[in-house]
Amino acid sequence: MLHIQDFELDAMLGLGMGKAGWTARLAKTIERWCMRRFDIVSSISYSMLHNAEQKIDGNEKLFYFPNWVDTDFLTPSGNPSLFRLRWNILNTTRVVLYSGNMGKKQGLEIVLRAAKELESQPNLLFVMVGAGAAQSELMQLADQLQLSNLKFFPLQSYQELPDLMALADIHLVVQKKGAADAVLPSKLTAILAVGGNCVLTAEANTELGLLCEKYPGIAKRIEPENAEVLAESLSSMLSSLPPIKSGIYNKVARQFALDNLRKDRILSRLVEKLAD
Repeated sequence: MLHIQDFELDAMLGLGMGKAGWTARLAKTIERWCMRRFDIVSSISYSMLHNAEQKIDGNEKLFYFPNWVDTDFLTPSGNPSLFRLRWNILNTTRVVLYSGNMGKKQGLEIVLRAAKELESQPNLLFVMVGAGAAQSELMQLADQLQLSNLKFFPLQSYQELPDLMALADIHLVVQKKGAADAVLPSKLTAILAVGGNCVLTAEANTELGLLCEKYPGIAKRIEPENAEVLAESLSSMLSSLPPIKSGIYNKVARQFALDNLRKDRILSRLVEKLAD
């Protein structure tokens, strides 16, 4: 059984990080040859399975095996006070949170530029938590833009994740064009589990775009790589949020996680597949 978490080759070529040509064709040929050797090929989204189907010329081997989430551990009842005290964030400050990998495929520059456009908005802080290949460049850009409303923090322990998620008034899931159906951000499962309000960048015909269309209210989708649209969307969402500490959460997101992303359900399906 081959499980595909990311189509790294497709992501690299789709983002322009590798050149098309004979080397790319050779790499794709080797990839297809390897994939056809397996009895089962699984992946985490239907669009990625469709991609796999094109590579192995058929769907009889395919199995939908999404990332699961512990919905008993990640709930809407996290305590944001832990991180507000640790990072000296006032209780009156709204927080826009990006937590996860800071790599090339995210295109996180738009978050910094959106923060610049919203720097006049009172009581608003952008929090960037994580590490990655693009982190140093992002920190340099933040210095160039002289951002007073954005802070970087390192990765936090998994046991504190519910409280970190509770810190956010709005979560961000950011990707560049060309990456949406080659990779699927696993951070989204945690956001859904805690009932977070989320802005995600994805084109309409991608897995994330179709998810937002099928489940209205689950998240706010915007086109990738557009800082102005991101700033406008954040400003609009912030103006309509309930008061801080109200205990109100995104029930559409939470229910989706309970219905589709629970670990026991997903693993039970895998056990049945392997038994067959």
